[in-house]
Amino acid sequence: MIVGDLIGVVERKGPKGVYVIYDYACSVTGGDLQAGDDALEAAWVDLATFTTLDAGNDLVEQLSDTLRGWGALPR
Repeated sequence: MIVGDLIGVVERKGPKGVYVIYDYACSVTGGDLQAGDDALEAAWVDLATFTTLDAGNDLVEQLSDTLRGWGALPR
């Protein structure tokens, strides 16, 4: 993975306080995507799939609004 520019910062409440999350633009260069211990699933999606997940309330709260505000929605 090639890490690019910082595109935004969010704060999310967690069980032990507030997490500050820094989001970067990235390019995939190989490997297999896997969910970490903080997620049940992970997936690379295009805009159509993202829109479907958003309409079904299957995304983290405020994710689509945040990415839209940063100009970082999937293509």
